Amino acid sequence: MFAERCAKHLPLRALPIVVWGGYARDWRAFLVNASATAFVQGRAGVSVGACFPAIQTDGLCVPLGVTFQAVSCRPRCVVMWDASLHTDSRGSSNATVGTNQCFTRAALSLAGYVRHRALTARHARHHAIGPKVESPGGADEDMALSSTLLIRLLGAVEADSLVFLCGAGLSVGAPSNLPLAKKVANACYDKWAPIETLDPGLRDDIEKLADVFYSRNEFTNVFIRTLVPWDDFVGSPNAGHAAVSDLLLTRAAHGALSGNFDAMIEAWAEAHHVSLQGALTGQEASYFEQTSKPLIKFHGCMRRDRQRTVWTHSQLTDSDIQSRIQSCTAWMNIHLPNKHLVVVGFWTDWSYLNDVLANAFSIGNASSVTVVDPGDTGELQAKAPVLWSRLTSLSHFFDHVQAYACDTLGELRHAFSATWARKFYALGQPLLEADGVPAGAPPPYDSMAIEDLYNIRRDAEGVPYSKAATLKAPPHTAAQSAFVSRGC
Repeated sequence: MFAERCAKHLPLRALPIVVWGGYARDWRAFLVNASATAFVQGRAGVSVGACFPAIQTDGLCVPLGVTFQAVSCRPRCVVMWDASLHTDSRGSSNATVGTNQCFTRAALSLAGYVRHRALTARHARHHAIGPKVESPGGADEDMALSSTLLIRLLGAVEADSLVFLCGAGLSVGAPSNLPLAKKVANACYDKWAPIETLDPGLRDDIEKLADVFYSRNEFTNVFIRTLVPWDDFVGSPNAGHAAVSDLLLTRAAHGALSGNFDAMIEAWAEAHHVSLQGALTGQEASYFEQTSKPLIKFHGCMRRDRQRTVWTHSQLTDSDIQSRIQSCTAWMNIHLPNKHLVVVGFWTDWSYLNDVLANAFSIGNASSVTVVDPGDTGELQAKAPVLWSRLTSLSHFFDHVQAYACDTLGELRHAFSATWARKFYALGQPLLEADGVPAGAPPPYDSMAIEDLYNIRRDAEGVPYSKAATLKAPPHTAAQSAFVSRGC
């Protein structure tokens, strides 16, 4: 029955492929079925991802692109691997061992293997932290976002109205571990101490320390180029950076405004072979939309123009910085009204950055405001009273999520990916109904690991695991792949 459905609906080039090895020196390919196989030998130096010109089945040469009706073995999937990777203890090739290993691991097809990985991940989670416990409100007790808030934010994704406002706290979480303002101030002060004895009160205050050098016209040459420990602002992106970057690349978020000098959001995209650039003006934000939804860095960027990164209020009199912030403010006034705002990381000790945002933030309404910070309400209000007042007055739907930014944004990305996978799964329903085949139970997407969900998205888009998923929703052209996944 499976083969008959494939023969009716699935062209050979859409056949699921399981690949073992990377760029193979001597690759092999098998069409796998329960009772029949067909062997294909590739040329040395040919990538396993390349379209091989023909499939040999029972002596018949079948061109790539024909339907399964022309293939006598009715294959379930293609298994490809590098035969040179399978060697015995003396280093000589042992094709039999390689063949047996591949058949054992690929018997269920690619879709079945994905399901197997998902069940394994759920099983591991159950034993690591116990089964999920539902709270009275319907949300998991170990989740930062309630089910009501999560549904609202996913609705904002659908309506293209989700906007992130990111502060320094986003980059504090592991594995990024970027320094707080006090640590940066300490490093700058201590490095200058052998040259000049400054007021000890400046050692913990980065803004006042920067202002000393700005007032003496030594800001660029001494403070920026000599004292600031720029190497401390690089590292590995965390789950929060991944979420913002992923949702920008897929255009699931309308945009993101960042007060951070670091390039962690961009770095996550670059690791997935996308050259995401932070915009320094509203005009650049529009221009960069060719690649993704905009990432606007209104405080500056250490990569693009670190001499004009904002460290002290005194810099706001600089005409170039004034022009940049005014341009970003104009973009905010056009794009932020009636949007769902998610504000993360603005209540660290980089307090002067909060004031810059509050002054630039002049919109009068929003559909909702979600502030993410582990501190209590009184603490946040005391740290940034102007910003807090602005945010709480924008919408009747105001939520303060007491959790860390990387964890909360990671949950949002996971929910977006699980929703994406459910949409993909639903694409196969019409083909199943046309065959009169009852649909099976949907895979447990909500309990899958985020990387497994991300790989499902990349599989459906037809991109390798080294690159980024870029679609907000699965394409309708993926219906045949979804059909095979559901029929396995």
